[in-house]
Amino acid sequence: MTTKDKNRVKGEGSIYQRPNGYWIADITIDGKTKSFGAKSKSLANKKLKAHLLKLEQGIDANNKMTVSEYAQQYLATKKDIKKIADKSLDGYEREIRLRINPTFADTKLRDLTTPMANEWARKLVKTETSYSVLKAIKIARSIFAKAIQDDLIIKNPFDSISEDYTHKSKAMNPLEDYELEMFLISAEQDPFYAYWYLLAHTGIRRGEGLALTWNDIDLTNKTISINKTLNEKMVLSSPKTEESDRVLNISDDLVEVLENQRIKTLEMSLNEHYEDNNLAFPNVIGRYMSATNLIKRNFAFILKRAGLKDRTIHDLRHTFASLYIHETKDIAGCSKFLGHSKKSITLDYYTKYLPKVGESPATVISEIVKKAKK
Repeated sequence: MTTKDKNRVKGEGSIYQRPNGYWIADITIDGKTKSFGAKSKSLANKKLKAHLLKLEQGIDANNKMTVSEYAQQYLATKKDIKKIADKSLDGYEREIRLRINPTFADTKLRDLTTPMANEWARKLVKTETSYSVLKAIKIARSIFAKAIQDDLIIKNPFDSISEDYTHKSKAMNPLEDYELEMFLISAEQDPFYAYWYLLAHTGIRRGEGLALTWNDIDLTNKTISINKTLNEKMVLSSPKTEESDRVLNISDDLVEVLENQRIKTLEMSLNEHYEDNNLAFPNVIGRYMSATNLIKRNFAFILKRAGLKDRTIHDLRHTFASLYIHETKDIAGCSKFLGHSKKSITLDYYTKYLPKVGESPATVISEIVKKAKK
């Protein structure tokens, strides 16, 4: 015999206990009955109330869409946004395929909870770099934020992921000024010296440098146009963001280095097996150079020969930014040169490299007022 709760009113549903002690809560709306089972009456009631709240807020409680299915919709929406570069879209797709779907592909959107998200992040930390973990969490959070906008769920389970998994990566390791000098001296013996010199003096991304042709470099007017990038699949794509499409003014020293590189590529083109693609930094047969090969065969050896600790190529970008900001305090100018989509990104990364002021801000203002009175 089942035991029913007789104190409930119409529209609240019903709760009853089966002979085996299990509690069932159900409600019938528009001729369709929805049931929820639990070991206790309070838990069954809680499930029922959550269902009613979803209905009240316009959430489709019967939606059975999985994370994988919705992620595909999410990607399709992203592709319709013209401001998002192909490289960024590739990154979204890769994170979903490699880090999100393996765990959550068949999980229904409405069933994914914060504890499940935390467990996923905990496992990622064991096998991935902190940068990769942060990136995966960021995209998962974005997917579920969109699901909230689409009235598919109420809460984003990735918003409450433990801070232990969301701390910033400590991978950023720029060179000090004297270390940069040591690096460039060591790089003089490398066939891609001009490439390393360019990255260190402009902060451009490695793919932006490898994609350059001589049509992009105006040695007379001392400018470089960044309008494409070479991705990891050795495919050309548009720059990372709209702001990444930019024109940079360069120094006389860099012009001289690039002039020598121009002569070198002209000499390389005389080889009968050379494909002249007008690239600024080609491989020996005139095709795009692989960044992976540069890291393994060239960059690591340059660091070792200079007696420097391991770094990433991206640390040359960090080196440019940290040294420039320390010297000029020009966050806005640095952000534009780097091609960041927002100045806040530059601030988040490089504020700590601003020169420290000895006096307190209040003292500085007092001195300004005193000068104004004179």
